[in-house]
Amino acid sequence: MVCGGVSVTENGVGNLITASYPDYSNGNQWQGNSQDQQQSDPEILTVYAIGLQLT
Repeated sequence: MVCGGVSVTENGVGNLITASYPDYSNGNQWQGNSQDQQQSDPEILTVYAIGLQLT
């Protein structure tokens, strides 16, 4: 895995991205978290991971 990222699709008040990091404890995965502030605001969180296979 080379890098990764996270994106929040806002439909209301909005969320703050609180984490974006590689997670090697459960395979090669990328972890992303977000949190709403003061008001409940369900959002769609999309997490990306980019990898290269060397031959």
